[in-house]
Amino acid sequence: MNQPDIEKLRRFSLASGLVLITYFAAIVEPSSPVIFSVLGTQFRILNPKYIPIGIILASVYGMVRFILYGVFIERSPSKIRRQLRSKPIAKGYYEIVMRSKDEIGKVLKQLAYVYPTINKDNNNIKISSTFENQISNPSELWSIFYKPTKKAIILGRFHDIDYFAPIWLNSAALILACYRFYAS
Repeated sequence: MNQPDIEKLRRFSLASGLVLITYFAAIVEPSSPVIFSVLGTQFRILNPKYIPIGIILASVYGMVRFILYGVFIERSPSKIRRQLRSKPIAKGYYEIVMRSKDEIGKVLKQLAYVYPTINKDNNNIKISSTFENQISNPSELWSIFYKPTKKAIILGRFHDIDYFAPIWLNSAALILACYRFYAS
């Protein structure tokens, strides 16, 4: 089974949440019957009171799918950040140890993803190699030492807020929808 594109899933979930919040914040009340046209063919909705239910279902569906794929299956920026900070060393630096030089590019991409300005900040990433002296199999270890600046940490937090927007936006829209349903 193919995993859906997370960015498309985020957009769908955000769009459904925005439509739901707009619908209930503006207190839209369609008149009966609603007539619309698709490719020159006219359609009538005889019972428009079920339109909000469809919008609510789309919002719930989008939010649940994003939680499943964007949070549980895919690694979120905050989860990647926690994994990259697993080995702290002195003076605010963290160390990431790899057995292959090929992994360095992948780790640098992850660092740039979770700390947006880390590549632009001067002298905050250092790469070194050491030899592991094992009797049977000596090998070279690669280390990346990095220190995120306050600016990179703050931008990373904003990245988290944006990444999780489908959840909090749809939650707010659903709370507003429930309030409007029970208030009327």
